[in-house]
Amino acid sequence: MITRSRTAFLGISGTCLAVHNALMIVTDWAGMPLWSAIAISFTVATLVGYFGHSVLTFGQPLSLGGLGRYSVGMVTSVAIAIPVIWFWRVALHLPMVIASPVASVCTVGINFILTRWAIARPLASTGSGS
Repeated sequence: MITRSRTAFLGISGTCLAVHNALMIVTDWAGMPLWSAIAISFTVATLVGYFGHSVLTFGQPLSLGGLGRYSVGMVTSVAIAIPVIWFWRVALHLPMVIASPVASVCTVGINFILTRWAIARPLASTGSGS
C-alpha cells in the first residue's frame, strides 16, 4: 500500500503541477493579471488534487470537510511558494517559464505533508475527526 500511495501521490501531484504551470504560463501569455491567474490555477489544481488524492492516493471518501482542509493546506502551500518563486524569479532572474516549474518542484515535500494532514488524518478513519 505504501508504494501505491507514493506512486499515486507522485502521479496526482505531477498532474497538479502540470495543470498549475500550464495555467500560469497560458494566462501570462494571454495578458491576465497575476492574481487572476493564481486564483484560476489554485481553484483548478485544488479540485483536481483533492479528488485525485482522496480517491487514488489515500482511498478516502470525498467530503466537504476534507475539501476544506485540503484547500487550507493548499493556501498554506501557496503562501510558502510565493517566496520560493520570488527567489527563482527575482533573486536569480530566471524567466517565469523556468521559475514557476522549479518553484513547484521545491514545494512537493510540504504539499505531501499538507495533503496527508487534510485527507488521511488518523481521526478521519474513525469517523470522529470531521
